[in-house]
Amino acid sequence: MPDLMVGSKKFPKILGFAEVMKIISQIVTYFSHSNYGKKHLKDKLKEQVDQRGLVSFGETRFSTFAEQSSSVSRCLPATLKCFKEGLIAFDTKVTKPLQKYFIDDSPAQLELRANLYNINMLLRPMARALKTLENSQVTISDVYNIWIGMGIGLSNVFIDPENPINKYHQETVDCDNRRYAIFMNDCTPGMFILGYLLDPVYYSDGAIRLALPPRVNFSKQTASPLVVYLISKAREMLQNEQKREQRGDKSEGDILVKQMISYMYREAPFDLPCKELSVRLAWWKSIAKDSNAYLLARLGIKLFSVVPSEMCDERTASKLTAMSTAKRNNLSADNLVNQHCQKVRLELPTPNRKPSDPIVAGIPSLRDLLNAESTSDSAADIDEDKLFNPPDPYGIKDYEAMQEDEEDSDFTPPPLVCRKANFPVFDIETYIDLKAPKLTARFAADQEKAKADVAAPKKAAKAPATQWSVDDAEWDADNWDA
Repeated sequence: MPDLMVGSKKFPKILGFAEVMKIISQIVTYFSHSNYGKKHLKDKLKEQVDQRGLVSFGETRFSTFAEQSSSVSRCLPATLKCFKEGLIAFDTKVTKPLQKYFIDDSPAQLELRANLYNINMLLRPMARALKTLENSQVTISDVYNIWIGMGIGLSNVFIDPENPINKYHQETVDCDNRRYAIFMNDCTPGMFILGYLLDPVYYSDGAIRLALPPRVNFSKQTASPLVVYLISKAREMLQNEQKREQRGDKSEGDILVKQMISYMYREAPFDLPCKELSVRLAWWKSIAKDSNAYLLARLGIKLFSVVPSEMCDERTASKLTAMSTAKRNNLSADNLVNQHCQKVRLELPTPNRKPSDPIVAGIPSLRDLLNAESTSDSAADIDEDKLFNPPDPYGIKDYEAMQEDEEDSDFTPPPLVCRKANFPVFDIETYIDLKAPKLTARFAADQEKAKADVAAPKKAAKAPATQWSVDDAEWDADNWDA
């Protein structure tokens, strides 16, 4: 989102989007500093079906770019009524430019409506992606699926060739592709796309462009570059696991290739159904003892045991900080946790402390004694120009410096897709068919949840222990054959 709205020295912002966000920021700022305006806006909202008010941008909330824009669009009819009836007036030096947007059927108002619609369409896929990352159960495959969702959502924004937003099509695609390349290279190469392949739920969508030949003709020579890439990355991961666990040799790498091929062709035991996202780890554990799946299951269990996002913890810490204000400085850590658990309906074990035991509070610090929340500037001290035209409205002062520190990615996906010349295409489409029916159905509406049918694991005899050395794991992960 900052790439589109703020930009950097190396990659300029998209002016058409940045100007709209500036107007949105000024409208929200006006109402956030006018109790009179908020009161009348609230009264007019009661006449609407959707009575939610405006949302201010929060520096610690990643998706409030989209929430703020959506709230302005939602409250625009009520705001127009307030202005038309003379309940609010943009009559100060800085707010006067906003008047033209609230005159009925004026060119500026019609343009604002169209721009708000386009901005909301553009930001909605990103906002949903960021909301998903706040889930504590997110997996590696979910993160890659989020990029797929953004690709589908952004593609739908530019589906109408007559929409004026299409003039920003190339810039938006370039921005997404640049971030996608960083995403693919700043982690273990191939980890996220491999996790998406090994997801028994998402793989059934048939969206990943494997281009598998007939089973009897499969070989390294007939396989697509993507299949060769994924198998090599799986072998690299297995090799690293061998070094970490100090067991295994090159023969396991050859066995893994056979199991990867069986998985891609959905052969037993990989043909067991898995429809519930919450049991993907259990699905891999259920076949971990099968002699035809144990090595690939070893990688599947590792990938789906990783928590790739810290956003859930950040949101919890932010809420705890909001509770511990200067006026409530005697709240203990236990009370903070208990209050948060009551809000999210979590149950914690009963503490061992007896009710009669005294609670010892720490010595108050200077921060505790100074109530920063009660201090407020007088109306005369407020700089209205800085208030409505802040130099950094979205709190991204160090964004350009951060961009300069990022290295340009040299990630180049294999050329698997034939495209029309001079037509902007997202790089993720090299790997994923964004128009796959099952994939689009997954993002178009919520699917009905069904219990996963996970079969009982087969028993396999344990291999006898052998002496292992680091030389056993020194083999070429790219040198394999089917």
